[in-house]
Amino acid sequence: MAPQNKHDAIEVLAALWNGRAEADFGCAIIDYLETHLDARHIPFSEFFRITANGEFAEQDVVLNIVNYLSGAHLHLLSNRFEYIEDDSATEIDSLQAKAAYRASINPLTGQFDETVKKKIFVYFVPSDTAREVLGSVK
Repeated sequence: MAPQNKHDAIEVLAALWNGRAEADFGCAIIDYLETHLDARHIPFSEFFRITANGEFAEQDVVLNIVNYLSGAHLHLLSNRFEYIEDDSATEIDSLQAKAAYRASINPLTGQFDETVKKKIFVYFVPSDTAREVLGSVK
């Protein structure tokens, strides 16, 4: 069952990650999202800075929680992709990102680019679910 409010989302995390850093870190991300529901671009690196006590989170903890929060169960984060070259960022869809990555092609021109993997980045936005769940009356 999808969470109906922030409390439900936190309970899901606590039950799944009980006693692990992911539970606390997941709650910190939920708190962050609650105050950034209109965010249009949350870089992956931002998640390393979001913790309740101001310490940087460990990479595997960040990956576990971001993966879980962008998955089907809670789905509080939606992932997006961008192609960055020469100070210019262009949003691309997941199919463009996948094709460019696999075939080493520029997703905008279709031409071969052996460095394309260094130019495609994932970022996140609060999902519609996050806006509904975290924007609801507590």
